[in-house]
Amino acid sequence: MVKVLRSFVRGPLEPHVAGFAEQLRRQGYSRASAEQHVCFIAHLDRWMQGAGVGLGDLSGQVLDRY
Repeated sequence: MVKVLRSFVRGPLEPHVAGFAEQLRRQGYSRASAEQHVCFIAHLDRWMQGAGVGLGDLSGQVLDRY
């Protein structure tokens, strides 16, 4: 489990969320906006974990289920 900004991520997106947040910072996102984006990623991560969806399973069809 990792805490990035104000969100905890512990599922399949955990290895990628810190880099995602850093990329948002480099692109000039405000802290509040970056926190909201990371919160969305944390929600997707929890859904993926609960649904048994791994990174390799992500597709448009799977994201439509989300």
